[in-house]
Amino acid sequence: PEGEPVSLLFSGGVDSSSVFLLARKALQDLGRDPDSVRAFTLDLGEGEDAAQAERWVRERGLEGQWERVRLEGARPDLEAAIAAIEDYHPLDVECAAASLLLLGAIR
Repeated sequence: PEGEPVSLLFSGGVDSSSVFLLARKALQDLGRDPDSVRAFTLDLGEGEDAAQAERWVRERGLEGQWERVRLEGARPDLEAAIAAIEDYHPLDVECAAASLLLLGAIR
């Protein structure tokens, strides 16, 4: 809806970076503020995603639209992830478990 922010999960990799840029472009094309897109990166400590995401936003001057969510010591709930996605592929379950942690933190 007009005036509402757009949030996305962001690792700084090719896929989430593309989604971030496409979301900004779509808002601009709609005559809305592209800076209303906010990207969130889960940081469980010692991981590469948060460092990669930070480099990406800094190189593009988009630090104001990005937030690192630190949850050091948090443990992903694999059973909740499997229940949410009804899938047992290890990488899908891992991604879903991390997403559930991040979504819980930003709500």
